[in-house]
Amino acid sequence: MKSQTTIKKYIYIVVPIILIFFSIHVFADDFITTQITSNSNNSYTPKPIIDHDNIVWQGTDGDSEIYLHQISSQKTTQISNNTTFDLNPDIFGDYIVWQGYFNGDSEIMLYQISTGTTTRITNIYQADSDPKIYNNYIVWRRTPYGTRSSQIYLYNIDTNQTITISNTPLRYLQPQIDGNHIVWYSRPTANEAEIFHYDITNRSLTQITNNLTSDTQPRISGDYITWNGNDGDDEIFLHQISTNITTQITHNSASDLYPDIYENNIVWRSNLDGNTDIYQYDITTQTTTNVSQNSTNNVNPRLDANSVVWQSYQLGFQNDVYHYDFNTQIITRITDNPETDEYPFVYENHIVWYTSINSSREIFLGEFALPPEISSNQADFALPQTGLTLPQTGFSPNHITNLPHQSIQKTYANTTMQLSIPSLGIQLPILGVPQSNNTWDVTWLGANAGFLAGTAFPTTPGNTVLTAHVW
Repeated sequence: MKSQTTIKKYIYIVVPIILIFFSIHVFADDFITTQITSNSNNSYTPKPIIDHDNIVWQGTDGDSEIYLHQISSQKTTQISNNTTFDLNPDIFGDYIVWQGYFNGDSEIMLYQISTGTTTRITNIYQADSDPKIYNNYIVWRRTPYGTRSSQIYLYNIDTNQTITISNTPLRYLQPQIDGNHIVWYSRPTANEAEIFHYDITNRSLTQITNNLTSDTQPRISGDYITWNGNDGDDEIFLHQISTNITTQITHNSASDLYPDIYENNIVWRSNLDGNTDIYQYDITTQTTTNVSQNSTNNVNPRLDANSVVWQSYQLGFQNDVYHYDFNTQIITRITDNPETDEYPFVYENHIVWYTSINSSREIFLGEFALPPEISSNQADFALPQTGLTLPQTGFSPNHITNLPHQSIQKTYANTTMQLSIPSLGIQLPILGVPQSNNTWDVTWLGANAGFLAGTAFPTTPGNTVLTAHVW
């Protein structure tokens, strides 16, 4: 039996000879959608993002402003309130950053959620733009007006110190930060772009690529950097910081673009199969999967540890949002309407996107339902156990087996859940089987599936064990 991890979740069906791995389907009724905004004048592209309990986006009150929505309290707050443009928000923990304008000059702004205070980080007549935040660090690029050359800057919220982390003025673009690592790409010429990496701890700058092709769209997560490069056509590349090893992930004649990375998974879009599909690469297993699996065009993939979301063109410019679970390998269509649903973002069991309704773009939040409440007679099921013996299942063939009386101590609990294996035509109620003498007595399961108490309750983190009679 596999050990529990924070990345993968397995559910085991116990049969007399082998263990079978399967996924429980998430039905449409388990997904709840809420409209967060309701206005008639938002022509800006919101691109909402989530961090824990908070959603942030770029909205409007006549000009572009920054908005915050707390999921738990269902409270929406307008963070900026002025007559200029506030753009490109990013969020991490207690802080939100964005690009604000003062008399036509763009500056970096910081908002602390817990205190409700706004701080202007920069105050110089140069274009400060594209801010990103991680922990107490903010990174952005600064371009003097009248030039195309820029520098990358780093600000420490705790010390109030700003430093330049790029070496010479070039056209630096798209800074990204994760942990103590920052990446961006430069454009020394119109046809050349290179990837750079800065280590905050060591204060060291490294040029990752050095070629005459275009390496752009860098993204970073933990020890890994990904980007789209070129070997005659667009390809996806991966660089491990600790080993200084670069790997070309794709080798094809298609256009592989716009990668995103989270922990051990990379996603991108590719027209390898004619239309544009979303592909996933598992760094651990070195396997690539087409996760969209349809004949339409799919774009804008975003992912977290366990899943990826994207928008799929259905009819003309109509888009719908889709979700793919890496563990269960289930594709779920999140939206199905005549409107245009775009720029989805996923964080754990929440998905946020915007929908174009008439002349406005509204923010929607979708939530996969959490597992049902565990009743008192099910409370023991979630306790970790060791040294247990798997139950014996099935009865001897061609014999009549008289069932003994089922004692109160061995009474099964109704979990209100169903085991569904559509490819086999199986739909079984799941009953909770209590522990008994370091094993489980499944004598009375009949045509039901049994959840073994002491393993993870179905749909909660951990490894779940289900059993059913086999003849």
